[in-house]
Amino acid sequence: MTICQTRWGDEVMEGDRRFIPSVPKLSGHKATPLRTLYRILAVRYYTLSSQDGRSAWLQTLRRLAGYRHRSEWSLRSLVERVLAEPMADTLLKVAVLVPHNERLGQALCDALPGLQEAVVIPSLPDPSAMNMYLGMAAAQVFGPRLRAGQGIGFSGGRAVGALAQTLLLPLQKGSPIRLYALTRFRGSEVLGITAEGVVTELVARHLWQALEDIPLPQECPVLALLDPTQVSPTDLDWVFVGVGALQSGEMLVEFPDAFGFDREWAQRMGGVAELLFHPFCADGLPPSRPPRWLSKVDTVPLTVLQTMVRANKPVVILAGGKGKAPALLAVYRAQRAGGLLFNRLVTDEDCARELLRLLDGDVASLPLHSQRLAHRDNGWERTCQRFVAVHWRFVARERCRQVKAVATRMGVSRNTASKLLREALQGTPPMVRIEVHAPLPEPPSLLDAEMALVRQFGLQEARVVLPLRDEWAYPSIGTAAAQLLLELLEKREQATVGLGSGRVRAVLEALNLAHALKVLPRLSHLNVWVLENTPSDRWSLALSDSAIANSLMLRCFGLPEGKRLRVRLYDGTSLPDMDIVLVEIGGMYRPETPMFERALRWWGLTEGEKVTGQILNRPFDDDGNPLPAGEKVVTPPLEVFRAWVKAGVPVIGVCYGRDKWFTDVPRAVFAALKGGFINCLVTDASCATTLLARATGR
Repeated sequence: MTICQTRWGDEVMEGDRRFIPSVPKLSGHKATPLRTLYRILAVRYYTLSSQDGRSAWLQTLRRLAGYRHRSEWSLRSLVERVLAEPMADTLLKVAVLVPHNERLGQALCDALPGLQEAVVIPSLPDPSAMNMYLGMAAAQVFGPRLRAGQGIGFSGGRAVGALAQTLLLPLQKGSPIRLYALTRFRGSEVLGITAEGVVTELVARHLWQALEDIPLPQECPVLALLDPTQVSPTDLDWVFVGVGALQSGEMLVEFPDAFGFDREWAQRMGGVAELLFHPFCADGLPPSRPPRWLSKVDTVPLTVLQTMVRANKPVVILAGGKGKAPALLAVYRAQRAGGLLFNRLVTDEDCARELLRLLDGDVASLPLHSQRLAHRDNGWERTCQRFVAVHWRFVARERCRQVKAVATRMGVSRNTASKLLREALQGTPPMVRIEVHAPLPEPPSLLDAEMALVRQFGLQEARVVLPLRDEWAYPSIGTAAAQLLLELLEKREQATVGLGSGRVRAVLEALNLAHALKVLPRLSHLNVWVLENTPSDRWSLALSDSAIANSLMLRCFGLPEGKRLRVRLYDGTSLPDMDIVLVEIGGMYRPETPMFERALRWWGLTEGEKVTGQILNRPFDDDGNPLPAGEKVVTPPLEVFRAWVKAGVPVIGVCYGRDKWFTDVPRAVFAALKGGFINCLVTDASCATTLLARATGR
């Protein structure tokens, strides 16, 4: 069915498509049109796994009308240019089946009594990628064993963060899976990959990204509990934790001032490891004096892990790199003080071999099963070569766009690199699967609507989208707001950005900030303040302030040198000068929703009729006058938003005119504009129509 569009304000349809704004051009040169980009990527990658993949993509392109008369050299040059586009990576989803060294894993289990399972993956010449593959491997091995209704605990750390971005939870209504954060930093800044961030990222992936209705608490198939002091061994069925080695790259070392970490003190006390922030010396015992950092964190006691191991519940440790071997051995030796702390391990070959060496002194004294590890295994060596080739070609931070570059990285011939990649793509099962995601179509012209809003309300900027279904509304609005945010950041060397919570999650999902920070030409320092620090209900956890703060940090770890991201939660004190602010504009909650009565209790109001709208849970009336917000709402006052607008700071409001949780959103936006709380607006066409009609009295 096709309904032709007659003017920008009509709800019209052309096929069954979503309409969102085009992606901003950040590459510094004329970007390839999205349709061309998608087609060439799809042809190039979907023919790689075929037996004649080397020429199949060329033949497929020549069947398309636009490329039929181009020479082979011209087509190859075109594909090479397209693959170098920064936007190309955002359309690709690469899944790697991480191989395991079963012989080395069994050697670890034999050498470490009580260790029931060891997953050993190949080591890489790219240490920054090790944590990512450890998390992938853990998700692939243990994820299928999880069951609905179980309780799963997580520490922080990069490997566990990678697990959170890969793991698929078994969701089932009526039998919710429970996620527990096993540690918590007491400060307001988000320091690295936190346990709270891991848990909230899993919630966001499984609830928000499904683009379905956010369920009520009694129907929610995944629950998150963020207070480590309330966790007991009976709550947990699984635990995934990372081990810290008190060396560069670890959370305590990266943020010494925040934690009160003293490297010299740790060395003097003989500290070599930390597990859930509990310190260990080389003999497995704690230092003679507790470290200062324990006063900065909440964490579960080690007896929780020991009780789980005695009950034969899986406690999985993730640790990779040769430098982690002494830390792992120290944590293993801690069993002398109450029992084993883990019974499953995910590591890499370098760490595994170093751990065996530390256990046995030298290779000659290794048991017979370990001595056999010295024998060459040509099949495993070939598998490792394929894995390394796949890493450099498809996954590395600075990945190789051509087979020739892979060959150079690996120190092999181009022919050998080509064979390795072909084996990885054509294996049974394949080691790597590549999906090309089609870009959403560019919208019909809504420039006149945007210009009308700018003129009528004196805005700095307006963006209007035309979603054709309710479930596409916030993804469309989020993408438009993300585009605007990137355009405002493009020329800056450093910036301070304030973010709200709630549907600002849609902007975060569309933003792909890690990729944007790589391609933004000048931006080197980005300071993000999440402007709300208000307790949230379980149902809104994926949309909460801490969830958004932690998602930003978790998705951006491992940024290139010279790029720095800091994320903080507003704590009720003064804020620095803002360069950009982005918040959701909501109407008053509908009476039939669970938020209605709670909001009135928070605000100390007896009736909801006088509340027209709210920003960051601070209500205002029809004239744009702030109303009482109570003591539980920890956000900047609305007068601060007025001051930002008056100072010319872009304050972006996002909203959907037919939001099911709010009554009369256009009325709330109109009042927010009247009160001077925002000077930029990203909304849908129906809301824009209503706003303009209200402004002109029609």
